[in-house]
Amino acid sequence: MAGKLDGRVAVVTGSSSGNGRAIAVALAREGAKIVCSDLKRSALSAGYEADLDLDTDVAITKAGGTATFVSADASKAADVRNVIEHAVAAHGRLDITVNNAGVFTGLHSIIDETEEQYDFTMNVNAKGVWLGCKYAITQFMKQEPLKTSRVGTPEDVARAAVFLASDDAEWMTGSMLTVDGAFTAR
Repeated sequence: MAGKLDGRVAVVTGSSSGNGRAIAVALAREGAKIVCSDLKRSALSAGYEADLDLDTDVAITKAGGTATFVSADASKAADVRNVIEHAVAAHGRLDITVNNAGVFTGLHSIIDETEEQYDFTMNVNAKGVWLGCKYAITQFMKQEPLKTSRVGTPEDVARAAVFLASDDAEWMTGSMLTVDGAFTAR
């Protein structure tokens, strides 16, 4: 596989099913080496994937990509740190992290939601993203960037405009897309 992400290493949490699986496969299709992470390697039996019998890392490998699987709970610091360490040990660096792991306890009002449901949701959906960012950024700071922290150009903005005008952004409507080299994120 060759593409826009050749030579890059990505971690995708919640990669066994749904959006996480689709993201992992798409990143691999563009040439990234993928570390798939989820509680279980196998897809949810109720998933919509046509190839539920193939684990995500196996599907990527069968398509010619590079992928491994690490079992991890996105809400546990030691597990998340282990996934990042695995990516670096296997591939020498980390370039992309997609903190996709998430849970849904069903539609109900705040009155009907239990404290356990709230804690579970916040631990995975909020703390899991925070942990993923914490350990990925720690690794990013230790390594040399693939390209050299430069001044932006009009072409940088133009590439984002082309993306937004393409079919790749078909479901992206009314969203703010910041193209500033992380200036506003500091």
